[in-house]
Amino acid sequence: GMHDDLLTTPLSIPDSDGDGQEDFLDLDSDNDSITDVIEAGGIDADNNGIYDQTTDLNSNGLDDSLEGNALSSPDTDGDGQPDFRDLDSDNDSLSDLFEGGNPNAIDSDNNGMLDIADSDGDGLADSIDTNPSFGGTSIPNPTNSDSDSLPNYIDPDSNDNGVFDIVEASLSGFDSNNDGQIDDNTDIDNDGISDAIDTNTSVFGGIPDLIDTDGDTVPDIVDPDSDNDGIPDTIESGNTDNDYDGEIDSFFDGNDDGLDDNVSGSPVVLPDTDNDTIVDYLDLDSD
Repeated sequence: GMHDDLLTTPLSIPDSDGDGQEDFLDLDSDNDSITDVIEAGGIDADNNGIYDQTTDLNSNGLDDSLEGNALSSPDTDGDGQPDFRDLDSDNDSLSDLFEGGNPNAIDSDNNGMLDIADSDGDGLADSIDTNPSFGGTSIPNPTNSDSDSLPNYIDPDSNDNGVFDIVEASLSGFDSNNDGQIDDNTDIDNDGISDAIDTNTSVFGGIPDLIDTDGDTVPDIVDPDSDNDGIPDTIESGNTDNDYDGEIDSFFDGNDDGLDDNVSGSPVVLPDTDNDTIVDYLDLDSD
């Protein structure tokens, strides 16, 4: 049994990241250092990049819990690319590779993808794969810098300071409706990076450098004091932070969108007290 149309026009099998492993054999199909099983919402307690199979009574290779109930494969930003094939899953202008936070990740050409070198052919780049056979070993979970349930790569405000990540990346001009995402979802190369910021729209990959205003090696999106003036960004962005911990006081995220519900319903207008076009949280002399 093969559909007649497939006899003359076989389906193409995608290899999204171009690493030589088709996606169905690739544990990290977009080469962003976050394994497909995690991005698809699966269970991987031992962090080897392989779904934790518990029961397979019919011995067909598929966990019984997944038969007729496949993983959801979320598309967090709604751009048409599921997160496991999306290099910017929350469309905040920051690569999943960076926001994933894997300390072993190597991206020498800064295109938002791990350098392609995969000795064992499992789709995991050698820089994050210490296992010589199929699957990884203790691959770190994606970083979650704040107190909510969302890891940074799907969190529009990764450090809960009330300032969208896209603003701290100095790309707020691409977010006219102030929802924390790039407005334009056009993506002709289907890599999940909006063409508005994609440095190469002809190939998979291409995302700009991060902004580190104070040069302390901590990018603004996770830096509680982006200009290093001793005043937390939370305070300088007009929020309440009485304990000076860099996070909004009494943070609550009932809808799991990564934002304090008060900020989500009424986004903060970033103050520029001295009207010098530099918002206070980036201004060493705000007045």
